[in-house]
Amino acid sequence: MSSPVNIISFFSQNMQRADPYSVYDMWLRLNKSIKGIDPVMDNWFYLANATPEDTLYLDITNDREAIISHRILKQKNRTFTTIRDIKGIRFRAWSRKIPAEGPSSDYENTLISFSSLTGGTNNEPAQFLLEVGALQNSRGENEMLAFAKVCTEISKVQTPIWLSACPFSYINHVVFPHRAYVG
Repeated sequence: MSSPVNIISFFSQNMQRADPYSVYDMWLRLNKSIKGIDPVMDNWFYLANATPEDTLYLDITNDREAIISHRILKQKNRTFTTIRDIKGIRFRAWSRKIPAEGPSSDYENTLISFSSLTGGTNNEPAQFLLEVGALQNSRGENEMLAFAKVCTEISKVQTPIWLSACPFSYINHVVFPHRAYVG
């Protein structure tokens, strides 16, 4: 693959299910749906703390309560009365635990994927983002089949109103800069 691939899925979210727990559970289901397609998308780690000397990662499957609590504490404009009042919260994870000093090589850096889900609000749909630097086991024709399968599995969890899968490099070569790019 010459350029990392960016997959974005927008979907309508029932505002009664847009609280941090519901958004987290949807994010977990989306990440679990792509497990097994390629090893670079099999494990996800939430970065809870990063300093030049140390990093603390939490496993998104096992550390649900700690991650939700951490994100709520980091939430800007915390003017809500209950957890259920929080809308539009974002959860992010990396597919590998990156040491404080960074990846050991350029190759290792390409094998790090990024996943995030931003919950919907009354004005915006929810957005699932998956950034994949390089697949570990799929090359050539199999690479496109793997990405097609990723899009299919994501769509099975939550039907998108719009889904795009395109190389990052295309974003820099938009035909009409004032319009959104199309994958």
